[in-house]
Formats: sequence, structure tokens, C-alpha cells
Amino acid sequence: MRSPAGAVTVLLVDDHPAICDGAAMMLEQDGRFSFLMKAHSLDSALAAIGKRTPDLIVLDFVLGGRDGVEAIKTLRQESPRSKILVFSAYPKNLFGPICRQAGAAGYLVKTDRLERLPDRLWSLLLSNESHQERQEEEAVPKAWSGLSLLGTREMQVFVRIGEGKTTSEIAQELHLSEKTVFSHKENIKQKLGLVDSHKLMRLAITFSLSQGSAGIYAG
Repeated sequence: MRSPAGAVTVLLVDDHPAICDGAAMMLEQDGRFSFLMKAHSLDSALAAIGKRTPDLIVLDFVLGGRDGVEAIKTLRQESPRSKILVFSAYPKNLFGPICRQAGAAGYLVKTDRLERLPDRLWSLLLSNESHQERQEEEAVPKAWSGLSLLGTREMQVFVRIGEGKTTSEIAQELHLSEKTVFSHKENIKQKLGLVDSHKLMRLAITFSLSQGSAGIYAG
């Protein structure tokens, strides 16, 4: 469903107002997207959808600490005609396939130039992402291929392990109990086939160094 006069309707869903406002400004200046809605939570996004069905949804993968996969599924269920572009700090080659399986049409990394957003959205409106972009997602380094098995919280814990943070520090930062963080660590070890915490720490640190800065995975 389109807004009046054939305008393309876009719903921006991000709990960082500065990012949401910046993306809205970029789309307004582009001229192809004439009707914009903004939401800072999944609940407010669902409320916006109830008033007007957007053609496109730009969704932050980690929205207020909620599981991005579940958010995609919820939005797809409530607005099946809307195409979803996930906008995230997480690596595309790890999380792009996960988001596609959940129902997203595309994936854009926040470290990419924001100027790419209008063209990516327009391409999604016409079709799905290109074959080249799918190949980029598939080019996962073998050492990290198992990370695609991790859930959102597990990935957040894994990255903070690589930053050298203790269980207590991770719990405080993610607003979790230490017992929950410990459980996440055990699940991570099991999914990655690691026999002890030392190997988990080495792998997490190596991953952090390979990414240049683990800080972008703060969620």
C-alpha cells in the first residue's frame, strides 16, 4: 500500500534518535520517499503500522535489547506487504543470512556510508538485493562461520568477552544477572565447539582484533 500521490512510505525503527533522524533527513532530501514515519521501539513500530502500512521498513537489528530475529518475524506477520531492510552494526556476512531466513529483504551495515540508504531502499522496492550482495554474505571466513549460530544476546556477550570484560561487567552493561551471562557463555562454548573458557576468550579476542573495533557491536 502506498501513501497518497504514489509516495513511497518508509518506517524507520531505531532506538537511537540521532540515527533515526539522520536517516530520515537523508531520505527526505532524496525525493523518492515522500512519507516517513519514525519509531524508537517495536511497540511504537507496530502502532505506526496499525495506522498506515509502509512500503519499506528500516529496522535496527538490536532494538532496545530485543532479539532482532523475533522483531523481523513480528513485523512480517503484522505487515506482510512491507519489505524490511535490517540496519545493523553486526557483520553482514554473519547476520545477513539469519535476517533473510527470518523474512528480511535486505541488510545494511551501520558502518557503511549513510548515503547508501536511499539507493538500497529503492532497489529493495523494485526487487531483492543483487546476486553480488548475496555472494558477499556467503563469504564468511571459516574461523567465524559458527558465529552465525549465536543469538543476539550470545553475540553481545561474545563481543564483550573479546573486549576483556568480566562476567560482572558484562552483566552490568547488558542489564542481566551474572547467572544469565554465565549461561550464555556455556551456550556459546557448546555452539562453537569450545571445550573451555580459555579457548572461548582467545577466539573472542581474535575476532575482536579482526574487526578492528568491537565497540560497534554494542547493540
